[in-house]
Amino acid sequence: MVAARLETLKSDILAQLDSPALSLTVLSAAHRVSPRTIQLLFEQAGITYSGFVLEQHLLRAERLLRNPAVRTRKIIEIAHLAGFHDVSYFHRAFRRRFGQTPDDVRKLSGESR
Repeated sequence: MVAARLETLKSDILAQLDSPALSLTVLSAAHRVSPRTIQLLFEQAGITYSGFVLEQHLLRAERLLRNPAVRTRKIIEIAHLAGFHDVSYFHRAFRRRFGQTPDDVRKLSGESR
């Protein structure tokens, strides 16, 4: 039951990932549980709520950077499309997660085609 509730929360987060209104408070109200309950569900799975959301934004950014259809878009546009509003934070988080800069990922994916 706990696993099913967590999967439902994750699905809801993914469905709302583009929404600037996505927040722990909004999510808890929609699911009729406290924000702390949501945090505990994620913590029991070995990740934090904010860590999960950040990971999903980073994965979206990586997919966009590898997508030839958006190759002409600037990195700042990709960051915004992926849900980041602070570009310097995006660069730091991306490099920490993938070990490469967004520009490196874009260049490497272009060479493999």
